[in-house]
Amino acid sequence: MQNYKNESTLVKIYGKYKGSARYINNVEKLSEIELFFLIHHLNYYIWRCHREVYLKQMVNHDFIEDIYALEYLKYQTTRFGVKLKEPSIFNKIGSSESYESWYQFYENHFYHLLTDKDLDNLKKDFYSGKDITKYLPETTWQEQYKNKTKVIHISDYRSYK
Repeated sequence: MQNYKNESTLVKIYGKYKGSARYINNVEKLSEIELFFLIHHLNYYIWRCHREVYLKQMVNHDFIEDIYALEYLKYQTTRFGVKLKEPSIFNKIGSSESYESWYQFYENHFYHLLTDKDLDNLKKDFYSGKDITKYLPETTWQEQYKNKTKVIHISDYRSYK
């Protein structure tokens, strides 16, 4: 995408325009795990703000820069084999079967299989530059997707008994 001197004339394309993610350095160089956590937290932030606006606990908030950021971050997952439609001025990147598989794989691992203590230790070790491989999944999301293995969340466990 071409950069313009006057940002008001910048063509904003979902998946290409960084939105509020422009304040994050080197997004294009984030690891798969870093990208997952960034997307996860931005999803939660947008959901929470929508909820607070709805409940009138927050003054109307312009989410458009955050939506552009989320779409930009989602499109970055294509670096890791996720298949998404091409960026467009008029349409959001949206989702796909492979994106959902990628997201659910990491969400299940980090938020349902690891304990809260393990997740805290993972974050501490990561930010202090220590090895975090013991906290990472033993397989890849692509293997799960290729084998069409369903991600079973702990909350779903009762229905599989």
